[in-house]
Amino acid sequence: MKKNLLYLGILVVLAVVAYFAFTKETSLFPKEDTNFQVKNTEDITEIFLSDPTDGNIKLTKQTNGTWLINDSFKAQKDWVDFLLDGLEKQHASQLIPKSMHNSAIKQLASAGIKVQVYQGDKKTHEFYVGKEVSKDNLTVMLNVRPDGKNSPRPYMVKYGVQSTFLGIRYKTGLEIWRDKQIFNFANAKIASIGINFLNKPANDYTITTVPTLSVTPAVTTGDTLNTRRLKKYVEFYDKMYVMGYENVYAYKDSIMQHQKPMARITVKATNGEQSQLDIYYRGLTKNTKYILTVDGKDYNGDSYFGWLDNQDFVLVNSTNVDKILRSRAEFFTADPAPKTLAE
Repeated sequence: MKKNLLYLGILVVLAVVAYFAFTKETSLFPKEDTNFQVKNTEDITEIFLSDPTDGNIKLTKQTNGTWLINDSFKAQKDWVDFLLDGLEKQHASQLIPKSMHNSAIKQLASAGIKVQVYQGDKKTHEFYVGKEVSKDNLTVMLNVRPDGKNSPRPYMVKYGVQSTFLGIRYKTGLEIWRDKQIFNFANAKIASIGINFLNKPANDYTITTVPTLSVTPAVTTGDTLNTRRLKKYVEFYDKMYVMGYENVYAYKDSIMQHQKPMARITVKATNGEQSQLDIYYRGLTKNTKYILTVDGKDYNGDSYFGWLDNQDFVLVNSTNVDKILRSRAEFFTADPAPKTLAE
């Protein structure tokens, strides 16, 4: 019995030692040289990421908890959470081997991502992150001391107890960070939606939500407005996402100069804000699964290009386009009667 208690005591001691070894490893090194981990990430107000080869990103936390990129664009929540998670759990694991020191310093100086973290008005963390995966999938980082001088040695940094490369979290490409939701008015609701079929203007119509839901012009068949269907249609605009931003696409200008948009959607908010999306047919690619033939010409039926608010060339899923470009008559068509058990 005494031996069992002794063994149990040894196991408890070993567990405690292991805990501190794996979770408090940064305490083994000078704090001024290993200040990579950010405690209380909820207190972070700004993060700066600077890549000498790929531009800069400034993330600013708003009072409602969302994040703004470069004082202009809403940030994608998943990417912000991904970065904050890394900041919270990363810690120095070991000094970089002397044999790797010179090459690591050279790499960090030429291509390392500089990170600055602010909590309130105070800069609490500053360090460089290597973009190349190091030995055992670790990340090379070099801390900047409070006096502004670089620490004398870089460190290998781990993610918690895992050997997970952290450099992927510090990307600075704007299109990676930008939120892909569109027609999103933060402080207002949708007041109207205009659907214009630029090649068939007779099919144009406008939906208004205030003071009541309506569609103009109304159909002349005498059918009443299907308010349930119309309400669901308007609600879809709160969940509208693009697949990605294609502002660097080589043929963007050529498409907009020589191809007429097949449709234009104009969304106005109750506070006067407005957003507009022009939709263009997209050419076939080697990965096209569904071919759409229009006036004898084949297009990509999987997705469309869009010109958003006269500033962003975007890729739009065909499912979303199909949901948006409904015919006016559909809002004046009654829902089918529910089937009986006999049917």
